[in-house]
Amino acid sequence: MKSIRNHKLFSRLTHHVGEFWKRTCELPSGCVVALSGGVDSTLLLSVVAALGKKHGFSVRAVHVDHGTQEKQISIEKNLRKLCNDHEVELLTLRAQLDLMSSNFEASARSIRLRLLKQNLQAGEVMAFGHHIDDSLEWSLLQSLRSSTLRPSLGIPVINGRKVRPFMCLSRAQINSIHQALGLWAFEDASNQDERFARNHLRRVINTEFAGRYPNYLKHYVNRSNELAHKLGVSVFKKNAVTIKRSSGVTVIFGEDLDQAMPLVREEYYKLCTQGRSSSSGELVKMINSLKAGRKGPHNLSGGVKAWTFSGQIILTTRAGEQRLNKIWHITSQIPRLCDLSTLENHQPLVAVWNAPKWLSKQGLKSHPLVPGSESSNVVLLPWSRMVKLKLKKKLKLQWKSLNI
Repeated sequence: MKSIRNHKLFSRLTHHVGEFWKRTCELPSGCVVALSGGVDSTLLLSVVAALGKKHGFSVRAVHVDHGTQEKQISIEKNLRKLCNDHEVELLTLRAQLDLMSSNFEASARSIRLRLLKQNLQAGEVMAFGHHIDDSLEWSLLQSLRSSTLRPSLGIPVINGRKVRPFMCLSRAQINSIHQALGLWAFEDASNQDERFARNHLRRVINTEFAGRYPNYLKHYVNRSNELAHKLGVSVFKKNAVTIKRSSGVTVIFGEDLDQAMPLVREEYYKLCTQGRSSSSGELVKMINSLKAGRKGPHNLSGGVKAWTFSGQIILTTRAGEQRLNKIWHITSQIPRLCDLSTLENHQPLVAVWNAPKWLSKQGLKSHPLVPGSESSNVVLLPWSRMVKLKLKKKLKLQWKSLNI
């Protein structure tokens, strides 16, 4: 496991998950990982074990045998090896369930949670491998079964002593990282059984929905976060408003736009290049428009424009807007790790700076994002080509996925 712990991809993943965890709650004194043997839980165990060593909390793993797997002996053998590699204690608990029963999923979930709670020690939390796609599926199912708002938010990041550190990652990202690290995992055949509503919904999303609405995950995350704040159930602490400035561009960070209003007014007057400037009433109107979800641009007097997205207000002069058009693109809703996944549902382009000659031959010959000699050192590739490159080669390149 030394090679995995020293892997750059794994280091970035561990840092990202750790920061997300700290944003939602304090790190625990002890953690029990619910280890099924699937891709999500085996990667979660590796990440939580690394975080435990770094931050000084204990880590254990619990595997529940439902009595439905023919290869259970082989599964337990591989799980024990994985836990030994990470110096994590593994406890296996037994139950007897009938896979063909009509309520198998609900029964298995109930028994699994009961067994986990019974073996939870003081100060410990239970960590599950649920991710953003799981939360979306749960949200859609609850929307079909209930008319109340809160269940439609999806799976909670924190629920009592249950935590879900991977709620900052998509299924595509987890699968891509798991494959790149060469970890073992068991594929449960029941995940393809469409007798279970979530499996049916997952197939519909992947085969019919995702291609038509490629940004569905981004919109789900933003909508759920905004609704959670309005309902007063968000686990995220509201960040203080901060500002960054650079040559005609001012970015104001803060999820509470009303709180940011005085700073928006102050920064606007600094950028205003003409004698006449917008009144306070016009600025309030602009803020209300931004709060209503209209991203902009909003034209203000004095040659200033305003945009908003993901908790940021951007003010630009004409020169600043020209700079942004050249060097800046809106990428995935998941920061830092947006370039790690296959993003198979999005199929973005990839921009590579100072690309070697062998890669230039594979790039797009003509594209509006590469208008002549000014960007001649930039090569654009479809993501499907980038995925085929070996990991060692990708790590040497300067690149970014562009969600166009």
